[in-house]
Amino acid sequence: MSQADRRFRLLIDTSAAADLSRVRREDRWAHAQIVAVLQEYESGALPVEELIDEKFESDEIENIKPFWHLQDDRLNVYRIKLVSVNAWRILTAGDYAYREVAVLAIMRRDQNYQSDKALIERLRKSYENFGFKRLGS
Repeated sequence: MSQADRRFRLLIDTSAAADLSRVRREDRWAHAQIVAVLQEYESGALPVEELIDEKFESDEIENIKPFWHLQDDRLNVYRIKLVSVNAWRILTAGDYAYREVAVLAIMRRDQNYQSDKALIERLRKSYENFGFKRLGS
């Protein structure tokens, strides 16, 4: 297997693309920052698997934390906090077997997304639509 075959691929869920449009309408500066970070990963300049590594930090990524509400249900979902963008969070999911990471949502920081039932259902559906395996399977 070549090095290119082993790389993770970045996918953007259609709902996350709509979220990004919302960010653009509400906060153009934050939109530019988020797009720049995602483009670095999408281009292959940075290893995509960093976006699902809870130990990873960089000049751009302050921290990555498991989305425990879904992790407890064995869905490999994370919340990313960017250094330069305080008002928004990126929610990602990953599948090591498929070597893919998907951006599932971009949410306002002040939104209580752990208790947002509609969002939780949306994230579950997106995870399943990508065909990602549950943790431990």
